[in-house]
Amino acid sequence: MKKSIWEFSEEKQEEKTPFDFLVEYAGQLLEATDEIISGDVTRTYNDDNTGLIYTLYLIVPDMRYYSYKLIEVIQKDLLNVYPVDMILYGTAKQNRPKYESVYSNQFESKLREFISSSITKNILSGLKIQLEIVRKYEGDRM
Repeated sequence: MKKSIWEFSEEKQEEKTPFDFLVEYAGQLLEATDEIISGDVTRTYNDDNTGLIYTLYLIVPDMRYYSYKLIEVIQKDLLNVYPVDMILYGTAKQNRPKYESVYSNQFESKLREFISSSITKNILSGLKIQLEIVRKYEGDRM
């Protein structure tokens, strides 16, 4: 049997990827919000297909599955998982908190900082208030 020229190393990656962290944290949303808000993480390619964009959305099922983009993580190239850029949505574009060139040893702490920020808390509170309004005034029509 001939040896293929397409051999590659099957080394397993030990460190958690940004996608792993986002999925893990998204999974905690239902319990943290008394089953009002869930999380969904998407993965897309950037404009020139050289990197990935991971996005964490807040989903409110009882508001016709309303979704809110909360965090975006940009992996600049496909070959290296880190460093990444991180953007927290919820404010005007010019005021959005952003971290650039975040390495694996910093990623989880930066993500926790975003998630526990006053911006994120205000977004969650606002979604809960909107849900109460929907339930009060539109409950019969849904």
